[in-house]
Amino acid sequence: MKSGSEPQPRPGSVPKAILPSEEAEVIDLCLRVAQFLGLPKSVGEIYGLLFITAHPLTLDDLTEKLSISQGSASQGLRLLRTLGAVKPHYVPGDRRDFYSPETGLGRLAEGFMKARVVPGLEDLRERLETLDTKMKEASGPDKEFLRKRMSKLQQWQKQAAGFAPLLSKLMKAV
Repeated sequence: MKSGSEPQPRPGSVPKAILPSEEAEVIDLCLRVAQFLGLPKSVGEIYGLLFITAHPLTLDDLTEKLSISQGSASQGLRLLRTLGAVKPHYVPGDRRDFYSPETGLGRLAEGFMKARVVPGLEDLRERLETLDTKMKEASGPDKEFLRKRMSKLQQWQKQAAGFAPLLSKLMKAV
């Protein structure tokens, strides 16, 4: 390669370039949704790029196009796979893993429910049980008030736990 010339992209990779404004807007939108859901910025960027790209991409493609580290891209893909938001694709003759987005809203919501909401509700239930045990042992002038509040928290948790499967079924219909 001559001094001062641009490096050539590897065969099969996406050339590093400034993203077209439409792509950048979709990626930014996905990034904002990811942040709203409490997910890392890179997860939204990765999903957005996969969503707006017509063909499956590799880890290297993602790092080059988004200018993110391999570690960040790898962690983001792992989380997106856990959420059911990306699918691996086999490309004959290529040993690399290729990924494309899940585009069904119901499947995305179901994956998020299974991976994040349901475990969160279970953790909340366990924490409330521990807190309830401590509250039963507590004494003081506000004990009755605290018991009522504890009861309210347990009621909310049960309602949320009952609502989660209904929401999951509703989203499957979308």
